Amino acid sequence: MGAPPAAQVTPTGGQTMTDSDELNSLLHRLRATTRCRVLAVLTGPQPAHALLAQLRRALATRRERRIEVWLLCSPAWLAQQSVRDQLHDLVASGVQVRTSDTPPQSLMVFDQSTALIAVDGRRPASGVRIVEDPIVVRGLEALARALWETGRSPDDDEPPPSAVEHRVLRMLGLGVTDETAARRLNMSERTFRRHVARLMARLGTSSRFQAGAEAARRGWI
Repeated sequence: MGAPPAAQVTPTGGQTMTDSDELNSLLHRLRATTRCRVLAVLTGPQPAHALLAQLRRALATRRERRIEVWLLCSPAWLAQQSVRDQLHDLVASGVQVRTSDTPPQSLMVFDQSTALIAVDGRRPASGVRIVEDPIVVRGLEALARALWETGRSPDDDEPPPSAVEHRVLRMLGLGVTDETAARRLNMSERTFRRHVARLMARLGTSSRFQAGAEAARRGWI
């Protein structure tokens, strides 16, 4: 499916909010009242850590209400280990995550009833526009869905393992003890286990066996 044009969207009407505390309070209220779906398109070279944290907190009640959460973000975010860990946590919790180079600006749509859209994606201090007009909100959701269709799995954007990570994966494949693996790699057991934990987070797995299988599927070993 062809990518939609990356034009800035400036909906008319609504309230502009620039205070970060007020925005966090609003996100908390929307998180508490959402019943069906959240579509989040988060852009820019720097991760929106606060919004990712909000999405993670939303998972506390997500299962009870069966809320769908779709998140589209920039592949540049994957360059940071902390962000990859957050995204993998979200995926493990049932959030659908994709990356795309095309989103023009950040927007979030809650239950087809309320939308938040960045006033100026290049200047976060410009704040967000709160939109509740049903026609405009439906249009923004259609845009978010179109952008979602252009996205790809974060796995496709993951950088390959480093030389050290590759050696750690080989040790996992051999099935040796942590003590033996650490000695062969000339590192402490604690450092070896830290590398294993990071690899499991990158691979989105909860066990070493799954990590080995997923690494093989991606061609890492």
